[in-house]
Parts: sequence; structure tokens; C-alpha cells
Amino acid sequence: MKNIIVLVCLGFIIYSCSSDNEPKKRTRSAFGYTTPSHLYFKNMRSFHYNEETRQKQGLSIYRLKKLENSPVEPNIKPAIYINWLKDEAYLMFEDSLNVIVPQKVIQTVSSSKDTMRYTLKNNDFLGQQKFANDLLKKHQKSKINLMNENQANPILEDQFIRNQALIVIADYMKLIE
Repeated sequence: MKNIIVLVCLGFIIYSCSSDNEPKKRTRSAFGYTTPSHLYFKNMRSFHYNEETRQKQGLSIYRLKKLENSPVEPNIKPAIYINWLKDEAYLMFEDSLNVIVPQKVIQTVSSSKDTMRYTLKNNDFLGQQKFANDLLKKHQKSKINLMNENQANPILEDQFIRNQALIVIADYMKLIE
């Protein structure tokens, strides 16, 4: 009888320790960041950024100091938005007044044959991320225009401004990798 009780208790312990009862791991979104990448950004890269915190929205906004203090005023610049309530980071493009660019069409021209168009909307994080990724990988030397009613206004023309924008984009890509 004692052996049966011991076996039943042992069976119950083994069943309760089985891997089927482990909590499911949370999947990361396309904008999610890991704790190590966030710590790297906070400890190593955030020194180069001005930080604005919006407590009610759960956001920390990082704008590169060199772009903020540049003698040449960029007409569009990237900023990293970290939503610490959701553990997500977004790359948003802002105008010179630090306002998110409303719906805009951006055209990149790398040769007479190769023209790409991107439509950036306020909350289209995937669109903004695709434009940033393409800018980093394909269009570093392309001519980039902000389209307003079929009128092309060049953006990121100054090499210093473009290089600084690419630094922000590279920091963002490292944050969400």
C-alpha cells in the first residue's frame, strides 16, 4: 500500500513538472526589442540623443543631438520612438518643428530608370520602417524628394545631414534586431 501511495505521489509530481504546463513565450512584433538591445541603446547610444519623455503615452522620443544642433536645418529627420509600455520601438520621420510628418510621398531616384515611391503616414510604422531600411541599404547616394502636389522638394541633400540620418536609422535597426 505504501508503494502505491509513493508511486501516485511521484506520478503527480512528474505530471506537474512536465513541459506542457510551461507558459507560452511571448512573440515579438516587428517593432519589438529585446532587453539587451534596449540596454545597449540606453547605455551606449542614447548619450548622442536628446530624450523627450511622454509619461501619459508611455513614450520616450530620441532625437540625434547633431541633427537638432545642425547649422543646416533638415526639412525631414528621423527620430526613434520607444513605447516602453509595449516594448516596441518605431522610427518616425519628423519635420523641423519635431512634428511627425503627416502623409507624404517620398520619391527616391538613384538613376534615370530607378525611381521608388514611399507613402509615409502617421501611424504606418511598417511603411516608415521599409523606407528607412531601403534608405540604409539601397538609397544612400540617391536623390530623395518629398512630393507635394507633383512638386519635388529635395530632402537630405546635405551630406552631413544625410550621414546623421543614416546613423539614427542604423541605431534603430540595431535596437529592433
